[in-house]
Formats: sequence, C-alpha cells, structure tokens
Amino acid sequence: MSPEGVNANERWQAARRMYDFYRKVATQFRIELEKSPELEAGDGTARPGALESADRWFEEMDARLGAHHLRAYLQTGPEIGSELLQEFIQHYRGRAQKSEADRDKLDYLLVQYFAWCAPPGLSDEEVTPEYVARTLESVVPEPFTCTPEWLQPLEQLLGEAGSCRTLADLLDRGVLEMARALKVSGGEMFYAPASLVCFARFNYLLRRVFFRLLHADVDAIFEGLRWLEHLKIGVVDASAAELTEQEPLEKVREIALNWKAPFRAEYAAGQPLRRLAQLRAAVEKALEKGTQPKAAKAAAAGDESEES
Repeated sequence: MSPEGVNANERWQAARRMYDFYRKVATQFRIELEKSPELEAGDGTARPGALESADRWFEEMDARLGAHHLRAYLQTGPEIGSELLQEFIQHYRGRAQKSEADRDKLDYLLVQYFAWCAPPGLSDEEVTPEYVARTLESVVPEPFTCTPEWLQPLEQLLGEAGSCRTLADLLDRGVLEMARALKVSGGEMFYAPASLVCFARFNYLLRRVFFRLLHADVDAIFEGLRWLEHLKIGVVDASAAELTEQEPLEKVREIALNWKAPFRAEYAAGQPLRRLAQLRAAVEKALEKGTQPKAAKAAAAGDESEES
C-alpha cells in the first residue's frame, strides 16, 4: 500500500484506517491473526519500520481474507465511505503479487466505489465506458482510450442478461459463469486500467439486471401466495428448493421476505439464488394445480349449458 505521491504519514493514516476495518471483518468472521503492535499503539506519525511492519501484517491478512468475506461484510455492515474504498482499491492495485482472491476483491471494490459515486437516477444508457472511466479517475487515473478487444464479449453478455425475464432464466443461460471465465482468462490483462473500467461498468449494469430479476421473483412469490390463500391452499411442494413437500405458505413468505433486504446476496451467490428461483417455480406450480379444478368445473358447466 504505497501509492506514488503519498508521503509516509499519509500512508500511515491510511494503514490505520485499513487496519481498523480489517480487524472488524476478522472479528465478524472469526479470522484469527495476531494484532499488529505498531498499528495498535500507533499515532499520527509513522515511526521507522512501522509501514514495513504494517505491510507484512496486511500481507498475512489478505492471505486469509476471501472476497466473500469482504462482500458479506460490506453488504450487511455499516457503509465505509468513499475514502476507505479508495484506499483499499489502491492497496489491491499496488500489490506486487496478486492472487485470485485479490483480483476478486478489487473487482468487487471497484463496482462498489462506482455505485457509491453514481448519482441517483442514472440510466443504463448513460453508463458508458467513458463515463465510468471519469467516475473512477481517482482510483484508476490512467486515461481510457477504448475497450480492449478481448473484452468485446462483455457487451453481448449484457444484452443476453437484459433479455432475461426471470432469475432462473439468467442462471440457466450461464451469463455469470461466462463473465467469470472471461475474467479469469485475461490473467494479468485484468489489471490493465481499461480492463478495470470495463469490468466495473459490466458489473454495475449486470447488478442492476440481477436485482430487477430478484425483486420480480420475490414479488411473483408474494402474489402467488396471496392467490393460494384465496384458493384455501395452505402448503406448496417446495422440495425442489430444498424445503418440504408440504411447506406452509407462511414459511415460504418468510423466506421470500428475507430476500427483500438490500444487498441480500451478491449476484454470484450461486445455489441460494437457484433456490429462490425454484421457490418461485414451486409457488406457480401450486397455483396452476389449484386453479385447474376450477377451470375444469367451469368448462363442464359451459358444456352443460350448451346442451340444454
């Protein structure tokens, strides 16, 4: 964590802020690592050797801290503000040896920072690569010229995601897996400034699609439950969603309600998202079965009236 143009005392202040954040994350997820004596006892002045010691402590913590820890903490904990986000982005960009986890952390932090800076009401059409580059210039100051050729498929993936109507549709088309495979295939090219800008844009727009579909699924579940109650049906077969064959409606409603919370899960969460999609399918199947007898009865009544 030694960005150019930053003096030792400024770096020390940034190290102390990062250390405080790391300790909170470590406490929440029970990541065991001895405290840093220098950072624990430090004041506003960097003593000789203190920054080097801090860097060694961060090195050990980064080896134990996964991207999923970072996502979970930032999604459920207090907002940390743009300054600390900037410091962590610079920290991960500046690491000499970057691991796969470091790449995923940087990828996530960049979209978090862009989302923090983006004004309310920003339309998808306004989120151009050039706009994203200008917004990220404090953390990716290098000029943006064009989208790298190897990242051209991102636009197609966004189009594919935008045409999805349900969460199951998004998961079945494999958009998330294809995007991750592209990211991994880039190797060191991922860290090029233009690549960071393009992935931040892609992640932001994909996140919008994800939450639109997630909320649509939850709303469909709520609507289906209301109709099932109207039909005096009290349970659904939710075994495909790893629940029971006789799952009470109230339990299904409680599960769906949990997904209403902001940032309930990241769009790469995998199986939990599949479970939500399966829950919607279970409710809709129960509703279809519940309305079939009425439809058959109405059709029979129509046939009788015609005969008479």
